[in-house]
Amino acid sequence: MTPLDSLYDLTAELYGLVQQPLLAEEREDMITKVESLLQERSQYIDELVQSKESQKDSRGKIIVSMNAIIDSTLLKWKKSVEEDLQKTKAKKQHVNRYVNPYGNETFDGSFYDKRN
Repeated sequence: MTPLDSLYDLTAELYGLVQQPLLAEEREDMITKVESLLQERSQYIDELVQSKESQKDSRGKIIVSMNAIIDSTLLKWKKSVEEDLQKTKAKKQHVNRYVNPYGNETFDGSFYDKRN
């Protein structure tokens, strides 16, 4: 099996994986699978860059078109994870404010005398 065949197979597998919806319960497994496939692909890409084999085959164009969709989907996944992290951080701050409402200083223009 040539590096181009391996790269095509890995790209097709990765393409199929990113076509599935990213569910919160399966997020860790999906990210782990995607990372491993991307690492394998990078090795084959390095081999192809050195051999210049991809210029002779039409599968290279198919790989590039699939890669564009994979990239856009991975960016959407990244934004989704970032939004979840921001929501979690905001929720944590809200809970801390609820538990200790007088713990934070207010900056609304009021003055508190601290000389006592």
